[in-house]
Amino acid sequence: MKCPNCNTENADGAKFCARCGHKLEAVFGSGATAGAPVCSNCGNPLAPGAKFCKVCGTPVAAPAAGPASAGPAVDAGAASGAVAGAAGNLSSRFKPMDEVAAEEAAARKAAEEAAARKAAEEAAAAEEAAAAAAARKAAEEAAARKAAEEAAARKAAEEAAARKAAEEAAARKAAEEAAARKAAEEAAAAEAARKAAQEAAAKPASYDRYARAETAFQEAETAEPVAPADNTAQPKEEPVSAGTTAAPAGFCKACGAPLDPRYKFCMKCGTPVGAAPAASAGDSSKTDKFARTKVVSEDTPISKKPEKDPNKKSPLGLILGIVGGIVVLAAVVILLILKPWDSSDTAVATTPFDTVTTEETESTAPAVDPAQSAEAAPAREFTEAELASFFAEGDTLVTDAQAKASAGDQQAAYSSYAQALSSYAAQADQEPALHDKVNEKIAAAFPSYSDSILGYNGFLFEQYLNGGLYVQARNTLDEALALANDLTAKGYTVDASAIQSQRDGLRDLFRQKYIDAFNEFTTRENWSRDEAWALMQDAYGVTEQNGSHSLFELSDLNDPLVRRYHYAYAFATRKAAEKSLAEGVIGYEEAASQLISILPACDYSPLIMYDAIRYSNEGGLDNENLRQAFSAMLDYLEANESIVLTDAGSNDGQYIDINHFWYFNDFNSGISDDYNGVTQATMEWIRSNMPGYFQ
Repeated sequence: MKCPNCNTENADGAKFCARCGHKLEAVFGSGATAGAPVCSNCGNPLAPGAKFCKVCGTPVAAPAAGPASAGPAVDAGAASGAVAGAAGNLSSRFKPMDEVAAEEAAARKAAEEAAARKAAEEAAAAEEAAAAAAARKAAEEAAARKAAEEAAARKAAEEAAARKAAEEAAARKAAEEAAARKAAEEAAAAEAARKAAQEAAAKPASYDRYARAETAFQEAETAEPVAPADNTAQPKEEPVSAGTTAAPAGFCKACGAPLDPRYKFCMKCGTPVGAAPAASAGDSSKTDKFARTKVVSEDTPISKKPEKDPNKKSPLGLILGIVGGIVVLAAVVILLILKPWDSSDTAVATTPFDTVTTEETESTAPAVDPAQSAEAAPAREFTEAELASFFAEGDTLVTDAQAKASAGDQQAAYSSYAQALSSYAAQADQEPALHDKVNEKIAAAFPSYSDSILGYNGFLFEQYLNGGLYVQARNTLDEALALANDLTAKGYTVDASAIQSQRDGLRDLFRQKYIDAFNEFTTRENWSRDEAWALMQDAYGVTEQNGSHSLFELSDLNDPLVRRYHYAYAFATRKAAEKSLAEGVIGYEEAASQLISILPACDYSPLIMYDAIRYSNEGGLDNENLRQAFSAMLDYLEANESIVLTDAGSNDGQYIDINHFWYFNDFNSGISDDYNGVTQATMEWIRSNMPGYFQ
């Protein structure tokens, strides 16, 4: 073709002159058969069977425009299918790998642009939110400071009131204790007086008569006889027989006993006899001495040798009188000793002959068991002031807990209730007699304590799901049950059934919360597998004090949480490989090896197998075993679950996009949905057959 500008010969089909750059017009019919097809875009003649214009690259899909008639139409879909088949795709259901790679690159670019836009929007929103948050924070801090100041003022007032109440209670207690001591002293004095009166009433009248008689006898015995007036020798004292008595001076008006003229009292009953017959002048000294009352101790000699009295005229009569008096007095003493009488003390009677001692009679009443006596003793009664003093601390804590509960602070409320319950129990530990009163206090406060525990946990359950909530709720319930068990062991009445019920169901409650949260991800049009993986890691990270996992163990492959964990793990590993490939950290061969290595750990996820085949193709690795395993799984799912996995499915219940295949969903348990997942029997078949392809 010649250039019309410079006449330079150019190659056929050239659009511009190679020498001057002038645009060349196509010469139709040059070198072409009349009626031959031409490009609908540039008009260049097309070679027979050409599918693309060699000048502009336009696909030959429709008859060429122009005077020439169009050739037969070419089926572009059939051509694409032929290319796909020639590329050796895994299945007719999946695109060629080069197209998948191009689409993924375009998708990544679009995602990056969208992410950049989103980041800019988020940055702007973050700045606005930060400003608003700063303003809110400043306002909240101001409000918090004001609230803290008000709380401090209230607390100071409450503490002052509490101190005043405590001082008043202490003063009342001191006054009551003083009154109690005074009352006790008065009661002790009254009891002593009563006891003395009882003892006095218990002694018989003969006891007093005996005492008077003994006094008289001792006085007579210790009297010194009067010596005779002359110096004549006294006759030798002769023994006096026991039967010798003094002449009686009448009879006692009270008991009729003979009276001795020497005594002013009856020797039998102690009744005064009035004026005795007048004695002679020579005997007046003897009468005065016998009439005196003198208590003689046991150390006083029974008898004393009389000294000679120069004034005594005749000692024989005196001696006979003394001997007779002794005999009569001895008879009286014997009668008094033999007669039964009651006395709480030991009585000692001194006679001229011996000392007679009567010991306290041993009681024949049955012995009393001290334990039975303590049980039978009436319980100590406490005044209202005493009870108020004992329970002041616990009652204050209960009032504080009620106020906190009303304000919605259930955590602070149950803490105050727990302190109150412990305070009540401590009072009974120090004063066991308070047990019944303490039981009334604990029985009244424990239901509120239980309600505040459950209320606080209800607040926790409404927060964003995380393992820390489970641990906090578990520890709170365990502490409450420990307190309840301690109180029960001490004999107090508590009902911890509601707390125990929530503790028993806590694990199942949180397991279902994690399952529901994971299922909720699948309802979103676009959801982050990173978020799902973080959720499962959080659930698996919850442990008990012994180190065991609280919610699930990975060894139980059929556990709904374990299946979700494996699914999230597969996606997280896949994304990490894609990122490393994009950054040039690893190549296709290494990426394929990483995915193949985790197949058992992710329960042979079909998505991981698919990506491993793609990467091994790009890396030039032998992946025949992967192809066979993947094809076997696809065939089994289609035959037994009526699920056809594709790379561009619509998730309509049969054709499912492999990127949105809920491999974790167990049809047998009815979780998530009822068409996208596998049955337990299919999972067992996969676990039994897949390992054989990789041995």
